[in-house]
Amino acid sequence: MTNTQAQVKGYAVTLEVFVPARVAERMVNRLDAAWRVESWTPQAASFMAAREALKAAGLNDAVRVSTREVTS
Repeated sequence: MTNTQAQVKGYAVTLEVFVPARVAERMVNRLDAAWRVESWTPQAASFMAAREALKAAGLNDAVRVSTREVTS
């Protein structure tokens, strides 16, 4: 008899990661230097900072990642 139950592949976890503006600005400088362009925005750089942190934790298959500006 065949097993018709679905196999669990993993778990989807929704995260909100806060990247301080100063960290995003440092990341802009790093990305501009590494990519040899000056077109990185702080918002895009904050995404890359979060992506690096996830990758360092072995979670580099993250999908559905978006960024938004947080103001006070």
